[in-house]
Amino acid sequence: MRNAVRAVLGLTVAVTAVFGSLGAGDHSQNNGAEKRSVSTR
Repeated sequence: MRNAVRAVLGLTVAVTAVFGSLGAGDHSQNNGAEKRSVSTR
């Protein structure tokens, strides 16, 4: 269970960082960044 919690927290932090860096208004850029972060992992 602890690993699952860590995974969720890690994803939340990553998504928050993506939205913060690109701006919540640009949905297309956010989607691209999310795909890149997933492929990096």
